[in-house]
Amino acid sequence: MEICDKAREVIQTGNREHLENLDNLLRLCESPVEQILLATLCEYWHAEVHPQLKRLQCHFSADNPECDGIFRVCCEPQKTITTWSDQRYRVDIYLYLTRFQHSDGSNTDEVWPELARLVVEVDGHEFHDRTKHQASRDRKRDRELMFNGYPTIRFTGTDVFNDPMLCAEDINLQVNELANTILQDYIDRGKLEELIVG
Repeated sequence: MEICDKAREVIQTGNREHLENLDNLLRLCESPVEQILLATLCEYWHAEVHPQLKRLQCHFSADNPECDGIFRVCCEPQKTITTWSDQRYRVDIYLYLTRFQHSDGSNTDEVWPELARLVVEVDGHEFHDRTKHQASRDRKRDRELMFNGYPTIRFTGTDVFNDPMLCAEDINLQVNELANTILQDYIDRGKLEELIVG
């Protein structure tokens, strides 16, 4: 898919070093509003593009000094998720938290366990909620993903187009909540050192 003008504006204003890698990632999106949101998340988090793993990634401090240096947020467009009942869903944007690893360059492709997950869906009116059947199908999908550990948040295409930065802030708040929940769980179990050291 070609990159829409508004997504291109977002990435141009950020003076990204590796525009080609970001361009390739944005081309994986299935709609212009998905591109806009992904580009905005990249700018919001000052994320780098990992071309081999086809994701954005960056250090994530969760607005909490105790989280500093612990988490990395990763973001993949058009990820296929298989649930316990063998249902396969392709989601618009898949975000997850892993432990942040200071790399010496030798382990940049290593995949770390996912500590928390979040699915982001962008609903264009031409694809979602046009009929009761479509609305019902989307809600069933959200429930099944949630039951499998993939909570979902949805934005309308209009929300993303009119104020992508506000959408990015809402996503950041949700990821922040996930990170703080993980941190508190380790603290409650007296295992914080295990999370920090790995």
